[in-house]
Amino acid sequence: MYSIIKTQKKSKAIYFRENFYRLQKTNKNGTDQWVCTKRQCSSSLTIKNNTIQAIRGAHNHGNLKRSPSIIKTVTNIREKVCTNISQPITQTYNEAVSDYRKIHGTAESVPVFDILRSTLYRDRAVVFPKLPTAINELILPENFTKNLYNEKMLFCDKIKQSRLLAFSSLSALKQLALPDKFEETYSTVLEALVLYAQTNNVILNPTSILIDFEQGAFNAFKKIFSHANILFCHFHFAKNIVKRLKKLQKMKSKDIQTAVKNKHENGDGPTKIYRDLGGVVSLRTINLWIQMINKVGSINLSHPPGRPRTVRTKSNILKAKRRLAQKKRVSSRRLAADLKISKTSALRILRKDLGYFPYKKIKQPKLTDLQKGKRVKFANWVLNSYTKEDTKKWLFTDEKYFDLNGVYNIQNDRIWAANREEADKKGGIYEKTKFPIKVMVWLGVCAEGLTVPVIMDNGTMDAERYINDVLPIALKSGNEMLGKSWTYQQDGAKPHTHHLSQKWCADHFPEFISKDRWPPNSPDLCPLDYNLWNEIAVSMDWDKITTKATLIGAIKRSIKKIEKEKILHSVLDFTVRLRLIQKNGGNYIR
Repeated sequence: MYSIIKTQKKSKAIYFRENFYRLQKTNKNGTDQWVCTKRQCSSSLTIKNNTIQAIRGAHNHGNLKRSPSIIKTVTNIREKVCTNISQPITQTYNEAVSDYRKIHGTAESVPVFDILRSTLYRDRAVVFPKLPTAINELILPENFTKNLYNEKMLFCDKIKQSRLLAFSSLSALKQLALPDKFEETYSTVLEALVLYAQTNNVILNPTSILIDFEQGAFNAFKKIFSHANILFCHFHFAKNIVKRLKKLQKMKSKDIQTAVKNKHENGDGPTKIYRDLGGVVSLRTINLWIQMINKVGSINLSHPPGRPRTVRTKSNILKAKRRLAQKKRVSSRRLAADLKISKTSALRILRKDLGYFPYKKIKQPKLTDLQKGKRVKFANWVLNSYTKEDTKKWLFTDEKYFDLNGVYNIQNDRIWAANREEADKKGGIYEKTKFPIKVMVWLGVCAEGLTVPVIMDNGTMDAERYINDVLPIALKSGNEMLGKSWTYQQDGAKPHTHHLSQKWCADHFPEFISKDRWPPNSPDLCPLDYNLWNEIAVSMDWDKITTKATLIGAIKRSIKKIEKEKILHSVLDFTVRLRLIQKNGGNYIR
């Protein structure tokens, strides 16, 4: 006789002669065809009216012998995990196994918890509501806003561009989680904290405040607590100063020894000296120096610790410095060959002795003096005419080509193999099509999010298509996200600067940046160019993109994945970049 059981997906299965069968089909004569759950097995059962009519084929595999009682126990555990959600899963498992052993004894082994772990937690997850993917989706029941003494804990729950949640009891606020380090975020939370204290008859009037070196936090605390004396962390301050001096080669070991001696004579202990120097000298070394001062009155080192230098000598360091001054581009391997030293020693001279670091050459638009002047003029006009809140009502737009060649990172795309031939077989060759299939994507971004993308299959766009296919969608998206008063931005591409496009924008948009306003050659001023296009391209699975249809689908999915906080930060960075342009005379901003 067979037993009817449930599978992990809650469908019916048959357990017969220590094998499992699934329903394949129901025949016209009323019989059911059940086949072995092992895919390569041809064994099957024919059942009619709960009776086995025929057994066909032989099993070509081994199986784990489980009795119906064990299978039923596992099924009961899975059901109880879903019905009794307040009980821990491990407790549910242990109780069921204990009951099974009391009834059936211990002759047969029960599947250990690690084997069932993923299945049980997956069953429990089906019962629970879907986990939120962002803090804005988080729903807080009333009882979650109070502590065990029924005291209100939630004192800040504000949704602006991003949500702020802050919990505290009346005793002390020890932890506070913020989504960013902007001055506006700090101000919002501090205002909520002061209001919360006032409602509980507590007056917050600190005389001194200790914070890290963050300009946003300093401005916010100064605004809320104007009479307080705001102090910065001395340990990190001293550590950064000493680190900077050593990098500039302005501070030698002799200077550090003098500082230790002076502070010791002033009565400072080893730990305080260590903290005041920012940890640039180990506490053990400071103790040894103090012992030397107490014995002989000074720090006398007969020779530097360790064996004498034979390669990283002053002569080789000077030669390396002269070599770099003569040729700006010198590889560490070539420098090592010229100095007749190892590559490792050459790298140590460059990094530790000279304080140099390798930097890759970065591609950026070449700006003329006229273009730099226009960029400064534009920055002055925006910062004088618009506030930071006003720029949140801008709709920034741009177009970008995507093709089937995808994104290739020559630095990080590596294949690990024993030899080149094996690496080639594992996908170590990047094949680039000369004329790949490509599409053009138009997209808009503002503080409220991204617009609907407009994808042009043939990869080109003229003024007529821009007016007919793109601008109406831009107008509709802007009105839906920003209301009646907002500003449309576009760069200096020919379809944008065409007189018919400019006329359409003037007739339909509440306000737009004309072709005479937007500075030429300035992709570093559009959030899509300096951030979001890269986010979209990187999140696409290029290995699965083989046709134009899959490319378009991947683009749409990637656009939906972009987090709203990243979008907001990109838009807020626009005014920061304008101020940098004012300071650097119109140069390109990376």
